[in-house]
Amino acid sequence: GTVDVHRALVHSCNVFYYLLGKKVGIDAISKYAKMFGIGELSGIDIPGESRGNPPSAEWKQRIHKEPWYPGDTISVSIGQGLLATTPVQMATMISAVANGGTLVQPHLARDAKFATEKIPVSAATLALIRDALADVVEEGTATKAQLGPIRVAGKTGTAQVFKKSVGVDADKQPKDERDHAWFIGYAPAENPEIAFAIVIEHGGHGGTTAAPVARKVLEVFFEDRLPRKEEVPELQAKLASHPETRSAATPTPR
Repeated sequence: GTVDVHRALVHSCNVFYYLLGKKVGIDAISKYAKMFGIGELSGIDIPGESRGNPPSAEWKQRIHKEPWYPGDTISVSIGQGLLATTPVQMATMISAVANGGTLVQPHLARDAKFATEKIPVSAATLALIRDALADVVEEGTATKAQLGPIRVAGKTGTAQVFKKSVGVDADKQPKDERDHAWFIGYAPAENPEIAFAIVIEHGGHGGTTAAPVARKVLEVFFEDRLPRKEEVPELQAKLASHPETRSAATPTPR
């Protein structure tokens, strides 16, 4: 059937992005990736940061001495192939989506001075993306990141490690051959306060492995705003009255 950008994000439809990447071309993909901080040093206040890269035809010719092929664009369109990025870059990128288009320099020191840069992307485009990212968690590939009354927005990802994983459920592969699991996002979806990027090496699918980790982190962050997990009296009564439970707890007198 027909798949638009909303459904493609919600259900992680690779074919949509194959076609879209082929249509817009690698130079446009590389341009916008750089605008959102991919392949650029974030300036975080720790040493040894990797730059990564949003590949382009010029980059491949300069680095690999090879021409750019249409298949390269297809792979990059879903975050595979020659693309290299870091969790810090992904957290910075998704925070820019969350805050309305401002790239913020990440930092660890509380009193650090940091730079901001407004990205020339329309509010309408960001609103469309944010609406879809909220539905990724509500009904799409990241339902395991749901946080009760607080809506979470995000995008799952599965980075292929070995080519033999093609067509095979990543969660059923031997652990050291499984794909890397990604989940990036923010919360609350309507008025974000926290952004995150989680990558679990050889974790399989982002939705099954990385999304639950995000939920655990968010449970701590929003602890004072979530309902307390109270014991359920009905369940306690059923356990107490169950024959096996009762006989185990109270041995029959001889």
